[in-house]
Amino acid sequence: ATLSGSSGFRLDATGGTTVLSLAGLALDLRDLRARLPEATEPWLQLQSLALAGVDLDLAARRVRVGSIRAREGRLRALRDAGGRFDLAGLGRSPGAAAPSPTPTPAPTSTPPAARAANPAWTWSLGEASLDRWSIRLEDRSPPEPAVHELAALSAQVAGLDSRPGTRGRLQLRTEIARGGQLAMKGDIGLTPGFANLEVGLDALGLVPLQPYFSDRLNVQLTSGDLGVRGRVLADASVKPARARFEGDLRLANLGVLERSSQDELLRIGTLQATGVKAGAGPAGVDIAEIALSDFAFRLILSKEGRLSLREVIPPAAGTRATASGTAGAQPGAAPATPGSPFPTDAEAP
Repeated sequence: ATLSGSSGFRLDATGGTTVLSLAGLALDLRDLRARLPEATEPWLQLQSLALAGVDLDLAARRVRVGSIRAREGRLRALRDAGGRFDLAGLGRSPGAAAPSPTPTPAPTSTPPAARAANPAWTWSLGEASLDRWSIRLEDRSPPEPAVHELAALSAQVAGLDSRPGTRGRLQLRTEIARGGQLAMKGDIGLTPGFANLEVGLDALGLVPLQPYFSDRLNVQLTSGDLGVRGRVLADASVKPARARFEGDLRLANLGVLERSSQDELLRIGTLQATGVKAGAGPAGVDIAEIALSDFAFRLILSKEGRLSLREVIPPAAGTRATASGTAGAQPGAAPATPGSPFPTDAEAP
């Protein structure tokens, strides 16, 4: 990696204290590669990172950043079988153990005189952008490892600062490997958290999500994609915080097989939900219209009186199949009627 930079500065040593301020700081970082200890691949590759128009005033405790531009970066992360991310170890020396959690101290009030003598730092950001980035996450926590990748990622943020209630602008676009495109734009805020974003998700492939339910469902997802069009609103300035989605959802080309037999179990050509309003704080869901086309569902009743649907969900740990093929019942529950796939009244929840 190479680093170059320039800046104007002012050093004031009057009054018994030395105060440094920077004006017009510019930094240019090129060809960065960062690798974790014992890793074979870098977790970060970056062609260029440029900072411009940076002003730093130590006396006023103020930072102003004109622009940050990061071009052609690649970020890699790994989640192990225990659910831990490898990048969580950044900043620790090799071989060092993860820090033990410490109790959160009780909040204390700062005297007004101390606050006046040491005001909080303030900051402002003119513009920050990512250009032609890619992100790869390998997840080994499910029974079957899953890989998720974003490509051609571009994002711009403008007009953010530390003043409460400030609203900035966000624009993001990326391609999702193995199917899908995501785009969003709108207003965001940090103090407090706020978002009002138009969201468009096109043809998100669902097959890569198979590893997350392969041990819970005896099915194989062969095809399917999800589309979302609408607006996401979130506001942490109120208690409780509010989150809301308004728009349309579309599920298309869904194909599901019964894993052991490889017979078709479910097929959906299109499932469209329009006028969806879903939120939290208060919680609720309202759907104006649902349309379904090209739907097929295969259900078999065996000679033992069992529905094939019961084979989709494997028995939970600790249950045993009896000689008649029924799952172990809860203590005190009446057995199912012989030859019937349905529970008796005593078994019904």
